[in-house]
Amino acid sequence: MKVNKPNSTAARVKNTKSGGAQNGKPEEVKSDKVSLTYYPQGPDLLPRSTVEFDGPLRAGPADDRLRVSVPRHFPTAQADENGNFHYTGDDPNFDSVNTYAVARQTLEMAEKYTSRKIPWSFTESLDRDEMIIHPHAGNNTANAFYSRDGGSINFFSYTDEGRNVHRTGIHSDVVSHEVGHAVLDAIRPTYITSFSVPSGGYHESFGDMVAMLRALHEPEVLNVLKQETKGDLGQSNIATKLAEEFGQSLVGKPFLRDAVNEHKYADQHFLSYTGKPEDGANGFGTEPHAYANLFTGAFYDLFQKVYDKASADPDATFHQAVAQARDTMGHLLFRATELAPVGNPAYPEMAMAFLQADIIDNGGENAGEIAEVFAQRNILHPETTEQLVAGAMSEVPYVRLRKSATEKDGAIKFLEDKREKLGLPEGQEFDFVNAYKNDRGETYINYASKRLGKLDDPDFGTNEGARFEGTGGLTLLFDESGKLMAKTYDPVTDREMSNIKNFIRERSLAGQFVAYDGNMAGHNHVDKCDDGCNHSHSRSLLFTVNNDGNGPVLGKAPIVFCDGGAGEHHHH
Repeated sequence: MKVNKPNSTAARVKNTKSGGAQNGKPEEVKSDKVSLTYYPQGPDLLPRSTVEFDGPLRAGPADDRLRVSVPRHFPTAQADENGNFHYTGDDPNFDSVNTYAVARQTLEMAEKYTSRKIPWSFTESLDRDEMIIHPHAGNNTANAFYSRDGGSINFFSYTDEGRNVHRTGIHSDVVSHEVGHAVLDAIRPTYITSFSVPSGGYHESFGDMVAMLRALHEPEVLNVLKQETKGDLGQSNIATKLAEEFGQSLVGKPFLRDAVNEHKYADQHFLSYTGKPEDGANGFGTEPHAYANLFTGAFYDLFQKVYDKASADPDATFHQAVAQARDTMGHLLFRATELAPVGNPAYPEMAMAFLQADIIDNGGENAGEIAEVFAQRNILHPETTEQLVAGAMSEVPYVRLRKSATEKDGAIKFLEDKREKLGLPEGQEFDFVNAYKNDRGETYINYASKRLGKLDDPDFGTNEGARFEGTGGLTLLFDESGKLMAKTYDPVTDREMSNIKNFIRERSLAGQFVAYDGNMAGHNHVDKCDDGCNHSHSRSLLFTVNNDGNGPVLGKAPIVFCDGGAGEHHHH
């Protein structure tokens, strides 16, 4: 894995089953490369391997972007005399090393596909560039979560009914999933604080897609994939199943979610929260993990089609074809996410972002397959897909970037000057979100537009009378020469406001809203799933109330819980 930045992970994975004990504790090392022992997947799936990074690393492990932190009664992982971190799987330090290794792999993969350093969403508010990793965040909780307020990802342990202890931080797909949340929060910070069903669903799907892509970088995973599928990737396999061990211990299934599924798009008004009863914990419903299954399934369908095209080359080996499809889909995923609506990422709009991304980067090479997959999933209408493919980029006007447009005041003035040319409605106000340039010389400018609705009946309980926010916005992408390449405008529609309001009403009546004051204590309470399952998990939707001078405004806490309930985690 190579990333275009000075301190990149050049991840050369070596297959070994041995760990090795720690002796020395130097903070400075001689080697430029360091190796760490970790699990490429869960401990029950594959043996330990080693991964090599650019070093040195500090104790923890830690670098300038990621730092492992443990409670006082836990030892801090130390490098040996060569700067390496090799611990056995039963050593508490192993959890620290494993979470760090997978988190760094995942972050550097994301930065490879975006061609830029991705600053964390909390960097400015917390005044630090590093995300904290807590591999031992607590006991007796089948959970993991990302928190913007804490600038952290957190992993817990729990004991199943057979008295077996499970640690979420030693499962690489769980770690990747959590880092995926942090990365998406950096790219689209409004998603995590939105009450919209698509925002929550895409957050969970993004975590799953990122976990799948990282796994497909592992040589051991590819070996098992080849053996399992014999080249037919249409069946469930080691890459499509998420959190296998947790699925078995929590819901009696060999996974928590599987990218191989048959879900089709439907209006959220026709969906239950956890999904249809016959689908159990892997159903399609408005709960974020359940809603995620559909888009993750479509993503994997597309991966299959791209793989089939790559494998048609008689000179391509299985591993080469998978790697080609993986990188194509990785670039598409991150490009589409950077082009996606700033506010409410409804699945049809996300499908259009994938089309847009393929046309920009691949000349539309995969546009037919993208349109076909999303049509099969009922996300796009078959009768309109040809027109969509043909016109995906046809409405981009001729607009040139100004240097001043990459700063707040200049960006707002630029937008006002170009409003008519960009086809934006008069009177629509926009707030500057950010502007950045990638290593390809391209420039993104993001704007947000907001709309307030009112919770105006007793169903909202103590929040009756408060307002809530719907978010839309505008993304502009300019090429290296400063010419506009793409425009994504997403207004907040009446329907979107109605959908958000209805979701808040349903969850309020279900008693899921819990006030959040910045303290996580007490929010991992035990309850039962809506579908009657017996496992314990957090069902809270944590909310905040702010006053903008005109009364209270209900908001969602920037935290994404991940438990074993209707998926692998509960992100809020």
